[in-house]
Amino acid sequence: MPMGLESAVDLDRYPLDRRDPAVLKTLMAQWRAEFESTGTVLLRDFLKRGAIIEIAEMVVESDDSVADSTVSVTTLTYDRIPESSPLKLLYRWEPLLDFVSGVVGEHAYRSADDRAAVTVHGHEPADENWHFDAADYTLTLHVLAPEYGGMFEYVPLPWATGESFPAQLIAGPRRHSVRVLPTLPGALMLHAGRLSVHRVTPSRGPVPRVSATMDFHSRPGRTLGEEARRRRFGAEGRP
Repeated sequence: MPMGLESAVDLDRYPLDRRDPAVLKTLMAQWRAEFESTGTVLLRDFLKRGAIIEIAEMVVESDDSVADSTVSVTTLTYDRIPESSPLKLLYRWEPLLDFVSGVVGEHAYRSADDRAAVTVHGHEPADENWHFDAADYTLTLHVLAPEYGGMFEYVPLPWATGESFPAQLIAGPRRHSVRVLPTLPGALMLHAGRLSVHRVTPSRGPVPRVSATMDFHSRPGRTLGEEARRRRFGAEGRP
């Protein structure tokens, strides 16, 4: 196990390192069933308090973030995250990849994108538009919660697909299909973001919503295309 993960992740509660194979087998069956039903799995209190603080401080202290004025999000990209960060250690940890593969039911691969593989987002008081992800599967780690708002809204599978779905949600006819998850510091969420339309609601208060995302794909070697890179990173996007 990489140094630092033992103090960053609650492995007694979530024994992804197989320290308790029987418990892990039971949990994986539950997570797989939940994912097949909704396209989303939430693991509360996955990160320990020390890791939450370390990631939050990294965002606050960084001068290397990328501002995207279209959705009021500040993003710290993979190439600018310190090598010693628990985020990079966790992303490269084989048991996490096994977890993703086991839950989604197919072999998952890490992103080959030097910027989008892992990103940290600080959402200012604005909303993120309804959208689909470029990655097949996205892990989101909740770091900080705003005083108000900052909810993750999504439409569970299999009703979520179709390019017209975001407009229909905004217009209201399918609003009843939307599910809402609060921002819970320390939680890990696995989401089929390429198939399930979703957004983050407007937030208010002195503390921004901070989260980290990790991209996984069903095929190896995947990177963002030029247009997707511009959408995700704004004017700072580069091939």
